[in-house]
Amino acid sequence: MAEIAQQVGRHRSTIYRELTRNRCRFEDEPELNGYYCSIAHGFAADRRRRRAKLLRDPELQAAVIDRLAAGWSPEQIAGRMRHENLAVRVCHETIYAFVYSKDGQAAGLARHVTPRGVPVQAAMTPRRAKAGPAVERFRAKAAGAEGFGPMARLFGHREAGP
Repeated sequence: MAEIAQQVGRHRSTIYRELTRNRCRFEDEPELNGYYCSIAHGFAADRRRRRAKLLRDPELQAAVIDRLAAGWSPEQIAGRMRHENLAVRVCHETIYAFVYSKDGQAAGLARHVTPRGVPVQAAMTPRRAKAGPAVERFRAKAAGAEGFGPMARLFGHREAGP
């Protein structure tokens, strides 16, 4: 396997994955089990065809684009389709693949999708620094020992409060 991978210019794990993903199994004639390049090519074409579901169905594509424009995340769209038991539905990964494809980029869909399901409004607003306990301790240290009471100047009495 390592020799094949070196000749093809790929990592050996890629070769193993290709062989296991596209291996043929014949129930009636097990001696024919194995890897056949023409059958593997057909499997790959089927995977590509399934990925282009939104390109093949204009109504489904329009529904997904409308919901993306309304601020829905791909997870919400896919979940709603699953909840409504629609005959034709897509998973969120298919929606993301469509958004970042050439057609989705041409339509400007990426601006409607934010990373990891963060709401669009939350992604647009700038983050503010949070003043938690660690920040307050740092500010107190930077200000000196004045705020810690009379015993704070002695070694080991940092816990003494005002």
